Amino acid sequence: MIRALAAQSVIYAGTTIVQRGAQMVTLLVLPLFLTPTDYGAVQMIATVAILVNWVGFLEISQAMARYSGGGAPSEAHRTYSNTAWWFSVIMALLLLVIGFAGQYPLARLIFGAASYPDVYRLGVILMVTLPLFYFLQHQLRFDFDPKGYALVSIVFAAVTMAVSLGLATVVEPAVNGVMLGQVIGAACAVLVAVLRRRGLFRFTFDTAKFREMAAFSLPLVPAQLALFATLYASRLIVNDVATLHEVGLFTFASQIAAITSLATLGINAALAPLIMAHHEEPSTPPMLARLFEGFTAVAIMLCLLLGLFAPQLIVLIGNPDYFGAGSLVMILAPAAMLSQMYIFSPGFFLAKKTSHQMAVSIISAVIGIAANYLLVIRFGIFGAAIGSLIGAGVFLALWIALTQRLYRVPIRWGRVSLVAAVGVVLAFAGLGGAPVSGLVAESLYKLALIGAVGVIAVAAGLLPGPRMLVRLASTELTRLRGRGLEGSG
Repeated sequence: MIRALAAQSVIYAGTTIVQRGAQMVTLLVLPLFLTPTDYGAVQMIATVAILVNWVGFLEISQAMARYSGGGAPSEAHRTYSNTAWWFSVIMALLLLVIGFAGQYPLARLIFGAASYPDVYRLGVILMVTLPLFYFLQHQLRFDFDPKGYALVSIVFAAVTMAVSLGLATVVEPAVNGVMLGQVIGAACAVLVAVLRRRGLFRFTFDTAKFREMAAFSLPLVPAQLALFATLYASRLIVNDVATLHEVGLFTFASQIAAITSLATLGINAALAPLIMAHHEEPSTPPMLARLFEGFTAVAIMLCLLLGLFAPQLIVLIGNPDYFGAGSLVMILAPAAMLSQMYIFSPGFFLAKKTSHQMAVSIISAVIGIAANYLLVIRFGIFGAAIGSLIGAGVFLALWIALTQRLYRVPIRWGRVSLVAAVGVVLAFAGLGGAPVSGLVAESLYKLALIGAVGVIAVAAGLLPGPRMLVRLASTELTRLRGRGLEGSG
């Protein structure tokens, strides 16, 4: 399993880097065309699109993966996939009609007093196109087609970036061009994915299999709704309590913080289908534990990197309207990291305990929303960042505590806690100001703090040291040479 994970992770990692690279370019360039208020409008559409994807399509793709993933395609696999696909298409058409019919009250609900009619209409199209893209992307993963996954993901990222930025320079207002570019990017990716899977698609809808999948996925809907509240309530509360300008600053900082997902290096995408296929093997839980520990160490270093250098990065962009976002990244980066780490504890998924997942999501959502409202009213967008961190932390703590009873992953919590504590201390040290002056000297000081976390992580055994890396490389070279000799013989 570990070799399959490594091989597929290389492809998924490359795809993730390309996607994040395209998003990073877009992130840095958009402030040249959009005001924080316009940026806030675009991000409110993106937030509602996530809600539509998670709730409006009843999480049917999760059920499709559970009942048809983990093995070679069969007739039953095709029936499950086609039933889930055509249900998703029907829901997309239905939601499109509802979106256009309720344009005026829904637009006011999303944007408040601001008026963005064209952004709303394009946003509705995007909201029903993206879930179809995510469904197909999900299917490619669980069909063990990482190359197909990479193809459609890169098409989506590249077309969205190129067309959005290109239209932003010629369309007036620029925010309309950005939205149109996102719609075109999603549509192109859906087309490529459909062509990639054309051999599996048929006009098949099995009512019995749909009921079976719905029984699995329906409890996920309130769970995902609660998870949405945990992850995104902060920006909705900021939009309600403050203005789209503050939403723009907060979401801009959130986008920078989301770069911490690079810590997975494709593991997230590759891991779920491999867990499905190998979860009964004795070696799988220890492997998940070591991956969790290594992920934590790398993610802490990434959080420090982003949090310490984000203010300088935003200044380089050159738009002073966004300077207020820099101080939020150090808080939002760990929140983004914590929200991803449940993948290493697959107990709910394997035991089909979606009701337990729902309970965890609802409890963490209630705590997160309460914290956000109290903190936003008192501290503004800084309070929203703290509330996001609290919600994500509660969610992960409850998730791991309960899933360990269903599928135990032997994580060495003492070592993980030590590295995390060092990371927190060094974060405060870095934000408190460097003992030296000058851009180069300050940058070296911050890099030294990040490197110190790496040294502690290696000493704690969470990351491989130089000797271990050499040993692993030597073992892999020996294996590859052996395969080469077998092939020549």
